Amino acid sequence: MEMADARHRPEDIRISRISPPTYPKESDALDPNNEKSAKIAAHSVASVDRSLASSGTSKTPTSAEWRPYTLRWSLVWIPTATSLILGIVVGLLYWRSHKNNGLCSESSAVVGWRFAPTLVAVLWAQLITMLFNDIQRTEPFARLARPPGAVPPASRTILEGPRQVWTAFAHAFNKKHNGGKRSWIVIWASVVLVLSSVIISLSSALLASEETKIWQPLEMKRMIPDKDSALEPSVKRDTYFRTTGAILQDVTTSPWISDEYAVLPFWPDGSAAEPWEAQYISTPQTWEAETTVFRNNLQCSPMTLAATNMWDYTYDYYNMSVHEYRLSIRLENDEGCKYNMTFNASDSSAFNAWELGSWSDLDTFVYKNEYAHTSSNYDYNGKPWKPIHNDKCLGDEIMFMSSQWIKPGFDSFSNSTVKFLPNLTVSSYLCESRHTMASIPVRVSTSASDFHINFDTGAFQKAQQEVPPSVLKTSNFIKAYTDPYWDMVIPKLNMGPAVSSGAMALLATQYEFDFYKMMNDTKLPELAARVQRRHFGELLRTSLDVRGASQSEGVTGSAMASERRITVRMEAAAALVALFAFCFFTMLGVIWLSTIRRRPLHLTHEPATVLGTVSLVSSSPSILASLRDLDQASTAELRSVLKGRFFSTSHGHLQEVSKHGQPESSDPAPRIPTLADKESPFWIKIRALLGLILFITLLIMAITVVHRFASDSDLKKGFFTYQLNINALGRLGSFTPFSIIPTTLAVLLGLWWNALDVTFRSLQPYVSMSQAPREISRGAYVSYQSTYWLWATGKAAKNKHWLLSLVTLGTFLAQAFTIATSALFEQTTGVINDAVDLNRSLELRQVPYLRMVNESYPPTYGGSRGAYGYEYVGTVLEDLFGNLTNNWLYSGVIQATLNGSEPNWSKDGWSFVPVDLSKLKNRQTTTNETHSDQLDANGSLINITLTTPAIRGRVECYQPEEIRNGSTDWNSNTTWTDSRTNKTSEVNTLNTRMLGGPAMPDSRYVTCCYNHTDSSLNDTVPQPLAFGFWTQDFANTSEYVSASLNNFTVKWITGDGAPQDGLMSEQSTLYFPKIPKIQAVKCMPVFEKAEANIVISKQAGRVLSYHILGEPTPDDSAWSDAFVLHDLSDSNDPAVKKEIKDTSNLCNPKYPCPPMVMQNLTTSYGVLFMNSLLRASRLASLSNSGANHGPPLVNGFTDMVFNIADNVTGLNLDFMSYAAYVQADRDPTALLDLDYMLESTQKIFTLFFQHYVSSTYSLKTGGWAYQHIGANQDGLGAANETFPQFNPDGTRAKKVSELPAPNTNRTASATMSTRVEVLHMNPKAVWLCVALLIWLALTTIVVCAFQRWFFGDLRRNVESIADVLVLVAGSERLLAAVEKYGVEGLLKSDVKTRLGWFRTDDGRMRWGIEIAEEGEVLMN
Repeated sequence: MEMADARHRPEDIRISRISPPTYPKESDALDPNNEKSAKIAAHSVASVDRSLASSGTSKTPTSAEWRPYTLRWSLVWIPTATSLILGIVVGLLYWRSHKNNGLCSESSAVVGWRFAPTLVAVLWAQLITMLFNDIQRTEPFARLARPPGAVPPASRTILEGPRQVWTAFAHAFNKKHNGGKRSWIVIWASVVLVLSSVIISLSSALLASEETKIWQPLEMKRMIPDKDSALEPSVKRDTYFRTTGAILQDVTTSPWISDEYAVLPFWPDGSAAEPWEAQYISTPQTWEAETTVFRNNLQCSPMTLAATNMWDYTYDYYNMSVHEYRLSIRLENDEGCKYNMTFNASDSSAFNAWELGSWSDLDTFVYKNEYAHTSSNYDYNGKPWKPIHNDKCLGDEIMFMSSQWIKPGFDSFSNSTVKFLPNLTVSSYLCESRHTMASIPVRVSTSASDFHINFDTGAFQKAQQEVPPSVLKTSNFIKAYTDPYWDMVIPKLNMGPAVSSGAMALLATQYEFDFYKMMNDTKLPELAARVQRRHFGELLRTSLDVRGASQSEGVTGSAMASERRITVRMEAAAALVALFAFCFFTMLGVIWLSTIRRRPLHLTHEPATVLGTVSLVSSSPSILASLRDLDQASTAELRSVLKGRFFSTSHGHLQEVSKHGQPESSDPAPRIPTLADKESPFWIKIRALLGLILFITLLIMAITVVHRFASDSDLKKGFFTYQLNINALGRLGSFTPFSIIPTTLAVLLGLWWNALDVTFRSLQPYVSMSQAPREISRGAYVSYQSTYWLWATGKAAKNKHWLLSLVTLGTFLAQAFTIATSALFEQTTGVINDAVDLNRSLELRQVPYLRMVNESYPPTYGGSRGAYGYEYVGTVLEDLFGNLTNNWLYSGVIQATLNGSEPNWSKDGWSFVPVDLSKLKNRQTTTNETHSDQLDANGSLINITLTTPAIRGRVECYQPEEIRNGSTDWNSNTTWTDSRTNKTSEVNTLNTRMLGGPAMPDSRYVTCCYNHTDSSLNDTVPQPLAFGFWTQDFANTSEYVSASLNNFTVKWITGDGAPQDGLMSEQSTLYFPKIPKIQAVKCMPVFEKAEANIVISKQAGRVLSYHILGEPTPDDSAWSDAFVLHDLSDSNDPAVKKEIKDTSNLCNPKYPCPPMVMQNLTTSYGVLFMNSLLRASRLASLSNSGANHGPPLVNGFTDMVFNIADNVTGLNLDFMSYAAYVQADRDPTALLDLDYMLESTQKIFTLFFQHYVSSTYSLKTGGWAYQHIGANQDGLGAANETFPQFNPDGTRAKKVSELPAPNTNRTASATMSTRVEVLHMNPKAVWLCVALLIWLALTTIVVCAFQRWFFGDLRRNVESIADVLVLVAGSERLLAAVEKYGVEGLLKSDVKTRLGWFRTDDGRMRWGIEIAEEGEVLMN
């Protein structure tokens, strides 16, 4: 009968009132021969029979097919189907999350989304727990119901008690415990129960809040070439400048152009940014649209030297017969191409006598900065090259490199002397440029500091096609790639006699101008292809920027917005789907095994109740006879008596059988009862309760302590942040095991509390009956084993079982704690700090730069050398310009004009002395592997904080009085007559000297540049021009070897002008019809130093932040030596004497000729910087120190390396002026504003000095502004003091010996900050968990306090069937009533039962359960 039967309202059934008997003492009852035993007759079963018979109650037949609710067919499918549904739901959630980049935004998520997975998992796990409990508690009855001969002994049936899941699992595998076979239903139920705990733990890691990206439609604009005409190449000075910047400095000139592809820009409609520039926005976004991607692919095949030849050649030149000797070589390849080169061996210039490298189109040949002539006009020009090729040369370009052909130095040749050198070597490649394009989707990722272009290169390869002639005039582009102009923008100082002409000069920079290294490199074509692809991209940009060459069109793209969304973690989802699937199929097995046919129980009532158990034996008194005397026996004694006996059930009745299944009766041996110690289950013992209190207390302490640490700086240690990598569904994922540890501990607490709860629910009916007689519905037929959580709490409260109600409420709260722990930790990113010691090897330079120069001995000064400059000044300055790949002028101007990055170990103009970070051992970062060189989206993974010296350059500037007063002394007004028209006009030209210094660094007349923006105008028609240079101020050359105190003037001149022949020295000179506008400032440099606290990225070397400690002070060591020669350290050295003698013998005795000897020359870093900065725009005049004394020579202007001389835009600027011009948005009038000029001069000077300091330094030897610790001038000869040394302010400079010693510590203390994954604790979840744990702790304390009182009347534990049978073995009234009227009949009565002492029919006192009559005196 169901439990609801216990609540049927009682009918008019009453027990007849019986006179209360006088019970003997307990000690008397233990004596079977006590005479008082005869007085029990008044309480015989007959009186109960009469009472129940008078009420008309009768026994109702009941079938033996009772089953627990959870195993009934209609309900057992609920947890099974739920397993399948949850597995499908988790899979669908992951699919939706993966497809839509999350389930929803965090702001729109339902309240409690963090708890939801664990809540559902806990509810599902409770269904599994209920099922497992019912399977386990009915397993003894399932064994009793087996066929004869298959029943296990009593130790595995009526003596079997509840066990923990792991014990039940182990016993189910043991065939001896199960009558010769395994109990698969217990095995599978145990597995599912264990997996339910795992699922609860994993559920806390299922959902996460992450930054995700959402695609939304966005109207955009994209650039396309003009549809009406093919694009012509437009080459400007900026084109070469950007290309060299990208190749030499690896700088991003435009995010749309790379070394591989050129992408036509697109941008959001309405954006005001320049298309080619990076568009930074404060909120990170990603755009995607379809646009055109271009690529140039240079494919080269090697050419080999096939033949050489020499012959006489005579031709008529202006009625004169000219005789020459000509040499020719022929190159061939495997495809039959023949390429011939011929030169005039009689040419005294002997171009063929040096190593030669050239990169040109197939029909021309580039030599230095111009083309050699073709064969059609070869005879009319003295140029020696004549390339000829056949029609099988299927290519566009030729790269040619060769060693010397003939010996140099011949002025005349004969047939016998002109010969090829035997070691002539040629390396050559025939190349073809292939231009392709494709229209594909391109993605842009932009933020406040990053702008990145990305697309599928595989999609480009599939969609690419040849660029049609209607889009690009590719032949003209190919011509532009090999323009000889390249030779003019690449410095070739210290290159030697080898000639790398045209674009080959750019390739030579990649080999540091090592000609033979370049010539022998088989990968040269790959490098050339990369260089040409970059040039193509920059050229495409310049060409599309020409007015009318491009247009924009609308296109519908998409934008990806970043927002925090709720995502499903793949790792947890995959595990949960697999577990739920496994549980589903396992549950199908449980269902199959739990049917009545396969697992009969032979029960008529709930066996967990007293009456349910009594109903099994009420008709079998022989079974109970052997148990009557065991009411005081211990569990061990009871087990020893029964363990070898066999019992079985049939049709709701328990009977004893033989080992082979035959019914058997046995007469019990007489036994004298003895008092046994009281027994209680382990989980309610004081030591177990104290352990539970301790465990809860430790959890409270752990949560609060960890929360305290997390509140200070989150949880960063490896134990908290270790990530486990797993490969699921073909995808590598990871999760942090610690994030599920709190949930796992909560599950353990729940299991512990559940054990306490089960014990209380099992014993509560017996405790209740031991305290007072109870109605059947609240005593003998009450059970809490099928009620859980708040249902059990409510039922216990209704029955006034208050302590049980408190415990079952704790069970519910323990599950609530499990759910709350799922939101306890949130994984995010944090920083951990470690103290480290770094090796310092550098300090700020105090010892001047040392250079050996070949100079007269003893040195001579003055005269023409003072007027035109000392050669060794230029020799020293050349060291600063030789290597373009790390040249500080290029890197400085790139940062200023192309948004390039700052140098490492510098920020905001300050440069910081570097230390060695390479030996630092990285701690684990965001995963369980060490990342040494990786940056994430949040910035640097590892930062170092340390204190180090810092240095900065700045200027103190003012406007010259001449400019402030409007003087025009800098301008020369003259009358000029045009020889072609005889028209006379007044024109203005720039003086070679102005404002206390030269107009240009080399003091020459200005010849460049004209403005050819409007190509319809003649070059001599005045157009807007701009002229800007930084020049040294003049000083007395008798006092300064460099003719300057290192002060300088910044000049900016703009107006309408043009070059004109014949104005000055019959040379082309720049003139202005009207006086141009001018602005100028005079500046004094200041180099200052200070200590600084910096934070630097270990991986990238970028300074992230800094703080200057104290007030910066001027660095006197910047000016101590200005090109100072030193005496020979030992003039008596035989080698020195020999060198002096040898050089003296070369002199003509008629003329003074001092010997030339290699001598030491020292220059302070400040002097070096100022001279190199102000003279770089004129590399041919580096040694010029007396510009005010020399003649005003006209500038030939073939040097365009460190200047911008553009005959298209009319610009003639050095790099510093060009940087200011670009930063003024290319507005020439902006620099006429004094405030802007002062601001830009300060900024640009500081920037260039920053790059100067950071270039070409070594941690071992130092750099321009750094020296190794302890550097000195020991062994250096005495300084030549012909020239005194001055500071820029005119005061005497301190000598190196007068400077304070640096005393730099070789060890630097630092802090290493590592970005790691951290766990942030949710404060609300923390305090909820703490509150729940406090409640559970208080509940446990209450249980502990009332344990003895509550369970004090229980003399034995009640766990098994045998335990209940012992309690009712002598209960004649109860047994007779159940046998006669049945359980249902008793439920309808007001009969009460109690657990305690009572006298049996034979007069003995026993402790058990019996019907209590009204008015009887109860014994405790």
